[in-house]
Amino acid sequence: MSTLHLENNMVFVKDAPMLSGLNFRGFRGDSDFPLMVDIIMGCKDEDSIERVESAEDIQRSYRHLVNCDPYKDMLFAQIGDRAIGYSRVTWHQEGQEKMIYIHFGFLLPQWRRQGIGRSMLRYNQDRLRQIAVEHKNGLPRFFESGTADTETAAE
Repeated sequence: MSTLHLENNMVFVKDAPMLSGLNFRGFRGDSDFPLMVDIIMGCKDEDSIERVESAEDIQRSYRHLVNCDPYKDMLFAQIGDRAIGYSRVTWHQEGQEKMIYIHFGFLLPQWRRQGIGRSMLRYNQDRLRQIAVEHKNGLPRFFESGTADTETAAE
């Protein structure tokens, strides 16, 4: 199981690729918003996505998250001290029919196809399973993730 080590904000991600300098950490607060923008913008051309975000936009959005604690539900991939990707999980209940556990992430194109994204996906799924165990309502449970049809690496 992947675990968050809160004392130093480092995260152990099982089965992560053995790449020089690769490490994972949790969310650090406001200082991460500009890094998230850099990652999103670094993916924009490769993925042909029309996203224009600012650190202020992301910060404003993160003030109103529901069913997500960024300090527990986010993961950052780094090479040394440079953030190269991030992911986040959340969940919601659809009426009295089902539970939906959602995950998404961004990884800079030059770091794709090396196992980093796969490791982040598995970490997210582990985290969502931890959350799902707390939901004792007996409803069916589903993972959900979406991509634009131009985000071929994410597919």
